[in-house]
Amino acid sequence: MGEAFLAGASGYYSEMGRKNDLIVIEPVESIRDRITSGYGVATFPSVGKVIEKGLFPEMIFLAVKPDRFLSLAGELEPLSSPVLAISVMAGATLALLEGHLPRFRWVRTMSNLALTTGEGMTVIAAGSRATSSDERLVMDLFSRMGKALSLSEKDFDIATAIAGSGPGLMALVGDSLVDAGVLFGLKKETASLLVAQMFFGTGSLLLSGCSPSELKGQVCSPGGTTIEGLASLEARAVRGAFIESIAATVEKSRQLGGNASGGSEAKG
Repeated sequence: MGEAFLAGASGYYSEMGRKNDLIVIEPVESIRDRITSGYGVATFPSVGKVIEKGLFPEMIFLAVKPDRFLSLAGELEPLSSPVLAISVMAGATLALLEGHLPRFRWVRTMSNLALTTGEGMTVIAAGSRATSSDERLVMDLFSRMGKALSLSEKDFDIATAIAGSGPGLMALVGDSLVDAGVLFGLKKETASLLVAQMFFGTGSLLLSGCSPSELKGQVCSPGGTTIEGLASLEARAVRGAFIESIAATVEKSRQLGGNASGGSEAKG
């Protein structure tokens, strides 16, 4: 997520003639080297090294595991406001973020891996100190990498489960369809192309305004092949399995938020 955001921010800052203002903090030297050569931006191993250089960012983007935030907050404390801070940490609430770094202007986001291809889906919630200009800036940045939607924070866990984890769930579906194609004689490369384009085309139909239920009805003809396949899935409670999967993902997102805040929720 961090590198996907860097790609979008790099284009944004290049248009403003400010690409040299971008810096990346990454503890792993090999990754720093790759980022420097790939994006032409300065990299540092820690927040402390940035401060030592007298650099005080106007905007920071945190793409770390939620349980890393508590220690990171101490490193970020020397940065004085005004700092626009964008979080992509699953489960880390605005209350948690503002509680540890109250001077920052927080905007919470959650996205998915499709940011890397310019087709991501990002939800955004602005904190109490964030301005309308801050929110527009974040919306613009993420809109360059797909679609962005302002959403109430109370809906973030379910949005994360659907949009954030969804590509993983759909990858399992796609992998199964590829296997089925191979079982019936297709080359794996052919089956993979058919599945990939089918997903892409299905997404375009849904984005055109056709609901999943309507699309299902349009594809299913009476006594046809599609309804036969759907009946087989329904007999195996696949619909219920997907709903249970989303419920488990929502619960995990809430656990991550509890872990980030130092709570006693179970880890898994």
